[in-house]
Amino acid sequence: MVSNEPDRAESVQALTDMEIPHRDLSKQKWRMRIVVSATVDFAVQVLVDDGLVVGPFDHHQVYPGALQRDGLNADLWAEWVDRIVLDTLGAEGGEVDPVASWPGQRKLNASLTESWDRYRSSYEPSDARLQGPATAPEAFGHEVIKAERFYGLPLLSVFLVRYAAPVLYMANPNVALIGDNRGDLGGAELARLITHAAENQLGMNV
Repeated sequence: MVSNEPDRAESVQALTDMEIPHRDLSKQKWRMRIVVSATVDFAVQVLVDDGLVVGPFDHHQVYPGALQRDGLNADLWAEWVDRIVLDTLGAEGGEVDPVASWPGQRKLNASLTESWDRYRSSYEPSDARLQGPATAPEAFGHEVIKAERFYGLPLLSVFLVRYAAPVLYMANPNVALIGDNRGDLGGAELARLITHAAENQLGMNV
């Protein structure tokens, strides 16, 4: 398979340049946005359905599912999620086909397509997780916004994903996945996780 990693590196840089055309470390305050995506939710659900653990997504039953037997592993899943979030952000909020972003062997495509079709047919687009405090992202990470050491960082995109525990996963230096604790993630816990994500972002952008 021909690698398209250079193209993806260019995509990451293009997204960064789009968000901050002229970085001025003395003026550009830290910013973030909260995103809900069926495609990213699906990728996390694949872990649960197939019994695969990718830390910190380890709060579900572990077993060798069919996708793992056909080649799915933690490294492939991590690469897949990175591709999905970049494609989703590049689509400016529109949903993308997660199977088209799959970086592994094509023999998994049919199973992933079947699972995706089944998942999105029952997905509720008007997600309650964006009701209330989450509609005002400036309410979260306010201490980070004030801290000058975070100035000049690219926009942090936080995908709020369906998962059984309030966990934080960095898909890449400027994209975080936060588990919604089965829809019971409080504002204070969300703020704590976003602050942690900002700290990780700072360290990963050195």
